[in-house]
Amino acid sequence: MLHFPIKPAVATSEELGNGLTTVIRTTYGMFAAAALTSDSVAFRRAREAAVGKKKVSNETEAAAMEGALVIYCAMLDRLQEALGTEVREQKAMAFAWTPSWEPSQPKPVRHYDVLAERAPVLFNLAACWSMRGALPPRSDSDAIKAAARHFQLAAGALKAVQDLSPESGLEPTCAPELTDGALSALRALMVAQAQACFCDKAASDSMGAGTQAMLALGAKQLYALAAEAFASLQSSKPHAKLHAWGAAVCVGRKQWYEAEARWQQATDAASANKYGEQQAQLQLGLTAANAALATLGSAQLESPSALSKLSALASKTAATLAGVTKDNQLVYNERVPDAAELPEVAPKVLAKALPVDTLVSAALDAPFPASILRPGEEGSGELVRSWLARLGTEFVMIPLHERGSEAGGMAALADASAPGGSGEAGGAASKETSSGSKAEGSAESSSLSRFFGKSSSSGSGLHSSGSGLGGGADDGHLGTKRDADAKKESKPSLSEMLKAAVGKDKPGSGISVKVKGSKAKGAAAAAALQGSDLDDETALQRALEESLKESGKELYRTVPAPSPRSPSAPMPPPPPSAPPVARPPSRDLLSRNLAASAPPTLPPPPSFEEAAMMPSAATVEALVAKLMAMGFSRDRCLSALRDAKFDVNAAGEALLS
Repeated sequence: MLHFPIKPAVATSEELGNGLTTVIRTTYGMFAAAALTSDSVAFRRAREAAVGKKKVSNETEAAAMEGALVIYCAMLDRLQEALGTEVREQKAMAFAWTPSWEPSQPKPVRHYDVLAERAPVLFNLAACWSMRGALPPRSDSDAIKAAARHFQLAAGALKAVQDLSPESGLEPTCAPELTDGALSALRALMVAQAQACFCDKAASDSMGAGTQAMLALGAKQLYALAAEAFASLQSSKPHAKLHAWGAAVCVGRKQWYEAEARWQQATDAASANKYGEQQAQLQLGLTAANAALATLGSAQLESPSALSKLSALASKTAATLAGVTKDNQLVYNERVPDAAELPEVAPKVLAKALPVDTLVSAALDAPFPASILRPGEEGSGELVRSWLARLGTEFVMIPLHERGSEAGGMAALADASAPGGSGEAGGAASKETSSGSKAEGSAESSSLSRFFGKSSSSGSGLHSSGSGLGGGADDGHLGTKRDADAKKESKPSLSEMLKAAVGKDKPGSGISVKVKGSKAKGAAAAAALQGSDLDDETALQRALEESLKESGKELYRTVPAPSPRSPSAPMPPPPPSAPPVARPPSRDLLSRNLAASAPPTLPPPPSFEEAAMMPSAATVEALVAKLMAMGFSRDRCLSALRDAKFDVNAAGEALLS
């Protein structure tokens, strides 16, 4: 009996493990990626155990690979459920396989869909089951039943591959053996070989000739269907090797089981004293047996033991036919009927494709094996179903318009805290940012807004400049992060927002506000700053916030600074105004303090005693990740931890104070 080879994988497990980490970080954030590092490690280990070998050559290797493939298949179902769309759209995980009958293909095609991994894994699972059915000797009843079950499981796995429709999902670069025609041919062959095992089981149990004849006719019927499926691949050049591998064997096996059925029917006719019918059945059986020997002998794919068994059937049929013909001519003188006049026997088919989803579901509820257990959790009994289970429950997916803001915000924060990142140099950086900066959102403002339940989809800022209220290098934190495919919208200037606050612009004030080179003059600025003391930074800031909030705007990461005045210039009297109204501190106070803070200085190296009390690097990273979930940068969190001697509660209080 035949078994087909596995598909060798091209993409390394390390590459795909790193790609999974990238997808988690982009979809759920850096904290989720750090917390689920062990899940990425488990994925890499499971894949290495499942597809690490390029070739399987015996039944023992096939049995070992079978268990790893079932677990990996269950993990791929979880991956498809949790991140299937994100994997396909982000293109961070590239799956590549070589064809089974063309392993030396020079350029295997890479796909970015979990489907491109699930289909080959199921195909390899079917290949392992076909080996476990074909390679071991079927010497007793239990071995025959095990072989029949493995062939039916192989057919079920191939049916599962067909249900994924890889030909339509991966076209036009789908591997030849994953096309619907090839899968149908292989599945029909596996079912036919399972039926052949049932024929062997009936012979081993010495069942009646009538029963064995019906089972043999069922095998003949299934091999005929497989032969038709392989014949449909003959005109396809990519399937040339697959057709040459299986077509002749299916035709030869069909002839073999026709000869077997004729022999059993002849035996049944002899028991009923129908010697003319017996002679006719033996004549047809001998013709089929000789044809099967010729076909299978030329194919050179059957085992010597199988050919010996077929040769014994042909010899037995020929010897019996000679004796029956002589007795009928001399004694019985019965008429030998034609083939069309012989009684028809209904075939009995017992073999069918067994579903594999029950095995995969059972693997989800099984504990991880020792080779795939997460680091530090040996013996914990963690189930495969718990893999990636924290996504969507403990960690919430980041909306598309906020994707990528963390990396850009960190870079912008580093630019702002660098020397020359404020003042006149900051104004130049602001111009560069407005012309097209990669950092359109702030990691801290975005994370803090989500932490405090506040949206940071839009914002405006006032920054210290050489004169007046000017733009600084932190303008990169004031944009709205759109989807990557959406058109970037320009941010409204302060002038436009002040004009929108009062509805029109009238001259006569003399007060001007400068942001990014544009000035807001006249009644708009006067209305915004009316009743405020220009030397009182807090009053000035509140006045601007109140004016902008009337038009639905809100300030984020603002740095107030008064306009420098000449010492000789007289101070104009402040206009009469009502006393300032007490107002609770804004939630933006924390982000303003972050932006206005000086660049952090490197702490002195720890002493020997301090270094001995420091926790491990893994523990430090875990504590930093917890603090970063509050919206602070990694450098600030690490500095706060060091100052608090790695007391995470004290460090959190220090950051919020």
